[in-house]
Amino acid sequence: MEAREEHKYYAISTDQFDYVFDADKDNIYVQFISDIINPVAVGNGTLVLLPEGFDQDTFSKDTPYWLKFGPKKYASNTTIHLEITWKGKRGIWKLDRKPPADETAHLYRFNLNQDGTYGVHVDWHPFAEGKVEEDFDFVDLEAPISNIISGAGFETYMVGNMITNGYVLIADEEQDTFEYGDYIHKHIIERNYYYADSEGRARGFDEIETEITRDDL
Repeated sequence: MEAREEHKYYAISTDQFDYVFDADKDNIYVQFISDIINPVAVGNGTLVLLPEGFDQDTFSKDTPYWLKFGPKKYASNTTIHLEITWKGKRGIWKLDRKPPADETAHLYRFNLNQDGTYGVHVDWHPFAEGKVEEDFDFVDLEAPISNIISGAGFETYMVGNMITNGYVLIADEEQDTFEYGDYIHKHIIERNYYYADSEGRARGFDEIETEITRDDL
């Protein structure tokens, strides 16, 4: 998803999963890239995982979600927003950790394990890890949410320059994140190189994307 026009709401989702994940049985790994380009004043790069039965045609900020994860910016404050569904309740991450606030894309990963532990990585580096019961505040859900995950999406209201989110991977094994993440990390390095150059920035993401794909990074 690319958000280019400010003071506008964006939402995109998919239900075209090759495999449906069961959070009652599977470890869940979520990985994607997000780039919140300054001077974005308000916006987020959060990914949502969606339970079975969601309506793709009406997907919005009001759609019930199983997970919400990613960077979020308001004025000069950039944070990691993280909410999960755990044992029939909404878990809201209570740790205050600041992600990179520079003008480049980053690779974000979250994993939730059946043993009640979790981890957050940014650009392969450990960012936070711990126990769900200790690091999340829990509140009741407005309505029950299925633990069968069958979709994913991005949604944000933006004030500022541009937000780019994409290259989503959802898996139940860590090895899959390494293999796909290595490919995407090479893409990020090349993309950030182009965006650091004024000519590359002026040409825009679509043309850069074509070049990078052709180079098979």
